[in-house]
Amino acid sequence: MSKRNLLGFSVAVLIGVFFLATFAISQEKSKSPKADPTAPGAAGGMDQAAMMKTMEEAGAPGPHHKAMEAMVGNFKYVNKFRMDPSQDWQTSEGDYNGEMGLGGRYLLQSVKGPMMGAQFEGMGCLGYDNVLKKHVAAWIDNMGTGIMRSEGTCDGACKTITFEGEMMDPMLKKMTKYKYTFEVKSNDEFAMRWWSPSMSDGKMFEMMNITYTRVK
Repeated sequence: MSKRNLLGFSVAVLIGVFFLATFAISQEKSKSPKADPTAPGAAGGMDQAAMMKTMEEAGAPGPHHKAMEAMVGNFKYVNKFRMDPSQDWQTSEGDYNGEMGLGGRYLLQSVKGPMMGAQFEGMGCLGYDNVLKKHVAAWIDNMGTGIMRSEGTCDGACKTITFEGEMMDPMLKKMTKYKYTFEVKSNDEFAMRWWSPSMSDGKMFEMMNITYTRVK
């Protein structure tokens, strides 16, 4: 047999061996049971019904959200504040509006009024996280450029919500703790109280309290 014919015969044998090996592997795979991608515990799979149930429960408004509806509407507020416990209270007045957003999941707040010789504007968002099992809040206003975030809990009737958090103190240039509460006194009145550390001794003191009265 010539070298040319021998080379052609060798190539044909190699192709045949490769084809038989590939065919045998494919046959072996076809005999093995196929994995169910939706079966619990399967790699990359999940129970679709359980997933949907979990998502619905996580996103459904509940009694905690319903309780915040007492702070919906137009209110007039009286704000008493002081920068240190040794100082006298200063008083200002303004307007508040609250509305439930995204299907009753969040209380969206906005306030406007004079404060320390300037026009103050602020916006807040209060909610209840069904997954964390905590109240959550965020606040922005025209006296800063940050977003204040806090988490809290409420009493049994959810008439009082207590929030706690940390923020960067622009004077001290360090993170400082704070606490505040929202207390629903009636359908026509609620109040907010705020505690911060004193700049003189670092002890927490009541820095601000605001009373909101519904406009009729």
